[in-house]
Amino acid sequence: DPYGETAMLSIHYIYCCIPFAFALAFSNMFHNFFRGVLRPGMNIVGGLALGITRAVLTISLIPVIGVYGAYIGYSAGWTADFLAMWIIYLSKKWKTKDYLELERAERATQQSVT
Repeated sequence: DPYGETAMLSIHYIYCCIPFAFALAFSNMFHNFFRGVLRPGMNIVGGLALGITRAVLTISLIPVIGVYGAYIGYSAGWTADFLAMWIIYLSKKWKTKDYLELERAERATQQSVT
């Protein structure tokens, strides 16, 4: 059966990678957010987390467990990217001076209204 191995690898990809597609979706959301607030450096940090994690795991695991090492590399890379972006977001390091001034002005306006 020429499709047996391909079908098996596709099924393993679904089991290994699809659960981590949520991390990929959320990291893309953060990438778009940081692009929107004009903080490209934050995207570089997440991209480096993704690339380094995926490269190290893929290169080290493929000789040991074959294509599954690539699947694990992708999944871990997506997760590392998401975690880096989430930590940056929660730390509020992405807020520019202009953004902080706008926040202060909005708070002052809300307090004067109430």
